[in-house]
Amino acid sequence: MHNQSINSLALISARYTALAVNLLQMIYANQLLVCCQAIDLRAMYSDFFRLMKVNISAKVKEHLHLCYDIKDFHENLSTILYAKAIESFTVTASLDTSERFAALVKPLISDVFTYISIADPLSYTFHVTAFQSSLADTLGASWTANRAAYFSKPPGAAESLLGNGTRLVYLWVRQTLGIQMRMGIDYDKEETDKQLSKIYRGIITGEVNDVLLSALRPQEEGGTGRA
Repeated sequence: MHNQSINSLALISARYTALAVNLLQMIYANQLLVCCQAIDLRAMYSDFFRLMKVNISAKVKEHLHLCYDIKDFHENLSTILYAKAIESFTVTASLDTSERFAALVKPLISDVFTYISIADPLSYTFHVTAFQSSLADTLGASWTANRAAYFSKPPGAAESLLGNGTRLVYLWVRQTLGIQMRMGIDYDKEETDKQLSKIYRGIITGEVNDVLLSALRPQEEGGTGRA
């Protein structure tokens, strides 16, 4: 009777241990999908930010004219506006594209006048309305074009941003399992649950183990590659 009680407790313990392992595998699958999505978004944003920097610089030179040159005036102002635009880009993330960039550009106007008051040019012309609308339209067009260009890239387009270890895991999800970046209801070919099931299957079958071992091996052998 004593042994039967112990056996029952052992069975219960084993059952809950198996359940805990199963839950951890599900969490791990979700985490991998989310991390890969974040990596692709970061890469797509990085491409857009380069375009945004060029767009801001061009519009500043187009709509703000000085009666005489001040060294690095436009370049310094463009740098300030670019930093502010990066902040506004995060704040306006919940807005649709048609509204987002108008809201993003609006706070930049005060920064323009603040910089002008500090630089103190004797005379200048600044077409405020034209600058605001033109920059918003240009950024919106650049964002849409950049997003479409990134969506058309083959899976694994962000691997150049990653270290050796994370790159292997990222490519396993994107290329080996064939799981594409989540692009939106109008673009996605698979449901999220189906993508998660592919990753989960790779975990419970042990397919991911070789990938993880390969990702860790350079560090174990004294390699200098980034994880």
